[in-house]
Amino acid sequence: MNYYRHFALRTLKEGARQPLIYLLSFLFSLAAVLLLRGLSGSALTPETADFVSMALVLNGLAFAGYLSVFLFAQTVFFKEKKAKTLEMTLCSPASLAEIFWGKVAGLVLSAFIVPALFMLAAAAVFAPQVLASLASWKMGAAFMITLAGEVLFAGVNGMFMLSAKDERGVAVVLYCFCGAQVMLTALTRTAAGQALFNGIIFQYAVITFGMALLTAAAYFLYFSKQRVVESA
Repeated sequence: MNYYRHFALRTLKEGARQPLIYLLSFLFSLAAVLLLRGLSGSALTPETADFVSMALVLNGLAFAGYLSVFLFAQTVFFKEKKAKTLEMTLCSPASLAEIFWGKVAGLVLSAFIVPALFMLAAAAVFAPQVLASLASWKMGAAFMITLAGEVLFAGVNGMFMLSAKDERGVAVVLYCFCGAQVMLTALTRTAAGQALFNGIIFQYAVITFGMALLTAAAYFLYFSKQRVVESA
């Protein structure tokens, strides 16, 4: 049995039963349509269009995704531990890695991918011309980098919530990620229109890779089944 897929699908199904996923999908869609409709009729130069598309994805969508993932992570990780059902799950044939990464995948699907798909569909219906003018391979690459950041953020949230006794401390994780996102906005502004190895995509990719190394270090050096059990 593929336990990764099992826990991912279970987490996604649980998320689909929550009104929050539909509220967030509506808010994501509304914000995207309003922003794109506001750009309707604007004569954007290629450099300006590049900056706007990168800012919308790497800053706006990423920041909204962090908030969404954070809200869902409370139910996926911490509340399950407090309900004393996590110990039973850990006694199953599935390993901690299968349980954890399956839940992370399901969390990202329900909290980020689903709202993002609703947002894209709404933009395609209500602002198709502006969306087409901003669409490029860079925008696709920016979305993949943002997706990687959301996975890392979900993983860090999960590790913290499963190993911490006080859920209030996890707000530090949200503060650090969102604070970093605010600082990265300046990077987007200064790197807009520059060549590949000085541009937004390359610089964000390097930063995301560095975050991945830190997350991997926390996972392999700190996170363990013993810490999860002791924190329950």
